[in-house]
Amino acid sequence: MDGEVTAYLITAVDSWEQHILLSNMSSYLPEIADQIIRNKSKALANSTCHSNQEKDATDDQVQRLVCKLCSKDFALRSDLNKHMKVHSGKKTFECGICHKQFTQKQNLQRHTRIHSGEKPFKCEVCEKCFADGSSLKRHARIHSGERPFKCEVCAKQFTLKGHLQLHSRTHSGEKPFKCGVCAKKFTRRAHLQRHSRIHSGDKPFKCEECEKSFSTGCYLKKHSKVHSGEKPFECEICNKQFTFRGGLQYHLKIHSGENLF
Repeated sequence: MDGEVTAYLITAVDSWEQHILLSNMSSYLPEIADQIIRNKSKALANSTCHSNQEKDATDDQVQRLVCKLCSKDFALRSDLNKHMKVHSGKKTFECGICHKQFTQKQNLQRHTRIHSGEKPFKCEVCEKCFADGSSLKRHARIHSGERPFKCEVCAKQFTLKGHLQLHSRTHSGEKPFKCGVCAKKFTRRAHLQRHSRIHSGDKPFKCEECEKSFSTGCYLKKHSKVHSGEKPFECEICNKQFTFRGGLQYHLKIHSGENLF
C-alpha cells in the first residue's frame, strides 16, 4: 500500500521535495496525505481540461483564418498568405516567354497554356477543349441552359457574371470607361478601345484582297463583301439586292416616292 501511495504521489506533486514530505506524512498522518493527494489530482485534471479547451479553441481559429481586408476565410495559413498577394499587388511569378507577372503560381501555369496551346479540359458533350477548368464550367452552361446570374431590376438571367454586369449598366446608366482625349464615356472597354482609334488613327484590320485597312473588324467585314460579291440585303418590292443595308434603305425611297435629296 505504501508503494502505491508513493507512486501516485510522484505523478501528482510538483517536485521531489514535496514527494518526500508527503511520503513521510503518509506514514504518520494518512488523512492529511489523502486530502493533499485528492487536491493535487483535482488540480491536475482541471489543468488538463483547460489545456484541451485551449487546444480546441486554437484548432477552431486555424480552421477560420480570416483576411482582414476582405473577410474571406481560409482553412490553411498558406492559402491565406497566397491570398494576401492579391491585396498587396506583389507578383512573384513571371512568364519565361512574355515576362507577364502573376501573384499566384497557378495563374502563371494557366497563362503558359496560351503559349503552349495546351487545352486539357474537355467538354463531355461537344468535346470542345479549354485551357482552364473555369472556362469549361462556363461553357457547360450552354448545354445545360443554366443561367445562375439574375438581374435584380428586370429579372433577366445570364450564363456569365460579366454579362450581368454589362446588362446592369443599361439600368444604372453607368459608363465607367472614359476616353483620355475627349472624355467621352462608354459602358464597355471594347467600345472605348474602338473609339480611341478615331484619335490615334490606328487601323489594325487589314483586307487580304486589297490591303485596305480599317479601324474595326465590323468595317472590314462589310468591306469584304465588295470582293466576295455578296449582296445579303434584298428589296421586297423589286428583289434588287445590295451589298450594304444603307444601299437598300436609299433604294426604298424610290418606291416610296420620298425625295432622295
